[in-house]
Amino acid sequence: MKMKKSLLSILLVALMMFSSVASADVAVGDRVITLGADLNASQKTQILNGFGQKSEDLMVTITHQDEVKYLTGLVPPSVIGTRAISSVLITFGDQGDGLTVETNNINWVSQDMYRNSLLTAGIKDAHVVVTAPFAVSGTAALVGITKAFETATGESLPEQNKKVANEEMVKTATLADQIGDKEKAAQFISALKEEIQKKNPVSDADYTTIIQTVAEQMGITLNDEQMTSLMDLLKKIKELNIDWQGVANQISDIAQKANAWFENNPEKVEAGKNFLASIWNALIQLLSTFFS
Repeated sequence: MKMKKSLLSILLVALMMFSSVASADVAVGDRVITLGADLNASQKTQILNGFGQKSEDLMVTITHQDEVKYLTGLVPPSVIGTRAISSVLITFGDQGDGLTVETNNINWVSQDMYRNSLLTAGIKDAHVVVTAPFAVSGTAALVGITKAFETATGESLPEQNKKVANEEMVKTATLADQIGDKEKAAQFISALKEEIQKKNPVSDADYTTIIQTVAEQMGITLNDEQMTSLMDLLKKIKELNIDWQGVANQISDIAQKANAWFENNPEKVEAGKNFLASIWNALIQLLSTFFS
């Protein structure tokens, strides 16, 4: 088993080295900035100074209409607002660098929520900074990130992936409000995505078992409405052309964060052992699928 794990790890690294993250037109270190169309001159200057704007940066504008297209029906109109304010800086990395996210003045969507949703949309190997001149929910930023990526690479991300990614972000943030823990909510959704790849659910009963099992392992209590909402999301994610290799690369990070949470919550140690073990087993099975 140890030899098998080592071999799979080596093969994963090799696969990462020869994979393409974007377009040949995008080089490592290339940057693209997305500005909300409704920023005033002073706010634009503030944002660009914060990003350390360079003359070679590609500039993209995101409008309120762009935001409404993907967020209508997911959040109340009051959350979407009437102006495009959130702004984004994307710096493209090398193959295998991974996806990192920073936020400033974003008070509802966490860094890991963006990260998970961006992988669902099909973005990886980049450093993303999301900011605003004052506190905003951050729901519109994902639209700006995907538009910036498409403009820079000349590649269109699958439309359904973008829609589901926005839904994942909103539902994760909503769950975080309900359980009172943003990081735990993001870890929970990540674990559920891994489980549907590992177990390939077909029936509603299959999905229910997966959700209930992971929820129990993480000490999360869900009501019927939450169960139905999560089941609907997972079904949509399962139907997408997801880069499961990119998802697999996240597992060690998820495990480290989950382990830190359990260390701070000793009463959950036993649940933690089971949860972390399930993450490792999911990784091994996922990699076995790649190389079988």
